[in-house]
Amino acid sequence: MTSQAGAGESVESSSPRALFAARFSVLFAAAGQPTLRSVVDAANARMRAARARGEVGKATIQRVSDWRVGRSVPARFESLTPVLLTLMDMARRAGTPLPAALTSLSDWRALWKDAASSAAASTAVPHQLPRAIADFTGRDEVAERLSAQLIAASPTAVAVGVITGMGGIGKTALAIRVAHHIRDRYPDGQLYIDLRGAGDNPAEPFDVIGDFLRDLGVGEGAIPATLTARTAYLRSVLDGKSLLLVLDNAADAAQVKPMLPGSAGCAVLITSRVALPELAGAIPVPLGGMTPEEAAALFGKIVGKERAAAEPAAVTRIVSHCGALPLAIRIAGARLAHRPGWTLASMAERLADEQQRLTALRAGEVSVEAAFQLSYDQLDPEHRRAFGRLAAPDCDDLSSDGAAAVLGVSAHDAEEICETLVNLGLLETTSPGRYRYHDLVRLFALRRIGDPIDDVVVDLLDYYLATMKALNIVINPGTTLPAQLAATRWSDTTFPDVITGFLWFFGERRNLIALSRQAARLGGHSVDLMADIALAATESAEGPHTPDLSAALTSVLDAAIRTGNPRAQQRLHIALGAGLAMTLVGYQVSRDHLISAFPADGPPASPRLAGSAAVARLSICWMDGTTAEVAHQYEECLRYAEQTGDPLVGFGADYFAGYSFLWIGAAEAAYTAAQRAHAMARKAGMLHFEAGCLSLLGSAVFDTGRGSRAAAVSLCAKGVQLAGQSGARSIQGWTRMLLARACLLAGDPAAAETAAREAIIAAEWGGRGIEGRSLLMLAAALRETGRADEAHFALQQARAVIEEADIAISPWERGLLAGG
Repeated sequence: MTSQAGAGESVESSSPRALFAARFSVLFAAAGQPTLRSVVDAANARMRAARARGEVGKATIQRVSDWRVGRSVPARFESLTPVLLTLMDMARRAGTPLPAALTSLSDWRALWKDAASSAAASTAVPHQLPRAIADFTGRDEVAERLSAQLIAASPTAVAVGVITGMGGIGKTALAIRVAHHIRDRYPDGQLYIDLRGAGDNPAEPFDVIGDFLRDLGVGEGAIPATLTARTAYLRSVLDGKSLLLVLDNAADAAQVKPMLPGSAGCAVLITSRVALPELAGAIPVPLGGMTPEEAAALFGKIVGKERAAAEPAAVTRIVSHCGALPLAIRIAGARLAHRPGWTLASMAERLADEQQRLTALRAGEVSVEAAFQLSYDQLDPEHRRAFGRLAAPDCDDLSSDGAAAVLGVSAHDAEEICETLVNLGLLETTSPGRYRYHDLVRLFALRRIGDPIDDVVVDLLDYYLATMKALNIVINPGTTLPAQLAATRWSDTTFPDVITGFLWFFGERRNLIALSRQAARLGGHSVDLMADIALAATESAEGPHTPDLSAALTSVLDAAIRTGNPRAQQRLHIALGAGLAMTLVGYQVSRDHLISAFPADGPPASPRLAGSAAVARLSICWMDGTTAEVAHQYEECLRYAEQTGDPLVGFGADYFAGYSFLWIGAAEAAYTAAQRAHAMARKAGMLHFEAGCLSLLGSAVFDTGRGSRAAAVSLCAKGVQLAGQSGARSIQGWTRMLLARACLLAGDPAAAETAAREAIIAAEWGGRGIEGRSLLMLAAALRETGRADEAHFALQQARAVIEEADIAISPWERGLLAGG
């Protein structure tokens, strides 16, 4: 105790602030030199128990440390009291006797008052920016633009820039980069504070402003005791100054508003995981992931350029697995930098395992998962459930309707939930009403899903099937197919017109492919729903004829076979067989599917599904048959049309009979069937089918000699025009291909070349059948114009596609193929 007294006496002639610090240190020693954390936690618990006023600043490790060394004095005695009482209790438990000077709160109040009142105004200019990041990479355009905007706005207003984005995206790094770049424009200093907004203990504006005022030289006794007064005082102090504030990691607009200067000359940089639209006039800077090139460059700077250059493929895989997230790239790079014996390929292999990826992205106490956890901890139970369930489907993104189906709420409520997750950086919005996860955030969410994934996927597939029914109803008036499909709970989707329906399908096509593969893995009811979706897609005129969708649905069929699901097997065989047959692709595969749909020991098919399969067989029966056999298959389809009363079956019979007769050379029969189909399509208002009928009529005119060549070309050209108006995509390639045929037959190779090239472009949606045949037309047109080398190349391409895709071609087309 003698040494403690001596310590106190040795500073009696020192300044009041130094005396306060010395006495405070003596009390710490008497308490047994406890850790700052233990003191802070106990003091804050005491404060909560006493229900201290909200404006009384909480104890923090930094603040108590500053008091102890004399760097600052408490702004209010009420903030100091819980800490003093905590230290006194600790000293008593340690058995250390305390003199009255250390236990009297009145003595401590007097000492504090002297120290606070005598704090001399500092003339130092604050320079608090954290160090610039040496390996900062990319974001150059964003940094330059934001710097210029802040500098331009500062002379006339308080310039405020708000950088937002998910955890680990690089918001702080960008803010510090910009701050260092423009710091010379603000000679009165730079203030920096981590507002801890992403955690459970965000900084109180009351305390932050108090610290700012001290940093700006305001004495303790002059700092006001309320938040409102402190805000006003800070604005007065900053009036006329040119100072830069960096408010890092803000919780929300309410936290930062009291800290904003009130007059021109100053600039403020704010980072936050949430959008801050309440800050009027602020410059928004939403930050996304790095480009692949930027990500690779950053990784190379961390691990060493030579090491990265030696394994470029591994670098590409690593930054891809990191989702171009700067934090993840830094962690992966840091682990490798400290493990020179590891190959980059070994890290890429570790990250390839989705189950272990987040675990691998950890270096010491820093991890990607911890960054995401801070945002997750801010969610209430409803949003936590949504965060997990929305991650279950293997979709690129989800519409608000899809999210509503997953969450079991209205589309309006689903959008509000998703927007909340977007604001917290846990979800991204790709366009109005569409949402997606960053790859790593989705893995994080999947670890927190509370419901079985297959149940969630079934809920989403229920929505897709219901919407596919609505699509079929608007595309094919009078269709009875929806009644053949599984009942659905979702009933909120209708389409005002055909084009809107087609646009929905095109927008969801990638999701349907992904969900097909997921349904194949999950099995169960998801396979039944996917089988019905496949049937509906086939009759939408945009069915599974493209390789990616066909392959995905084949995986569902494999699952149905593996699990012994005859209902799903039959429907998938019909969908795949019809989708391929109607575009003359995979002739043998298509025929096998249509045969396998009706095994002797299989389930009986409804007349409606049998009619669909019969129409599909009609479209390819000409390959191995005769005119009589085509006529026989045509009659069978007409019987199904009469039995089912479904206009689509009847139209399909006439339409595909017309093309089958055309390909086999029965021109008169083709013309008659085409007339019937055209009349039905026109009456029903089915523009996409009417377009195909006009092209069929134009082709039949040539072969029958019923009209002039110009009339035939005109009909095909009208088909192209109508296809463009219909909103359907696959029919556009088909009609252009037939226009190329017509122009060739009419002796106009230049027009044929143009139509063929346009058809090849449109084949992206129409399938390989259109691509192969259009290449064949292109080769013939080029040959007719004397461009032999180009023609030979196009013919080689045509032959390769036709053989690879097993495309059915007519005798006339086989002649073109042999003519090269």
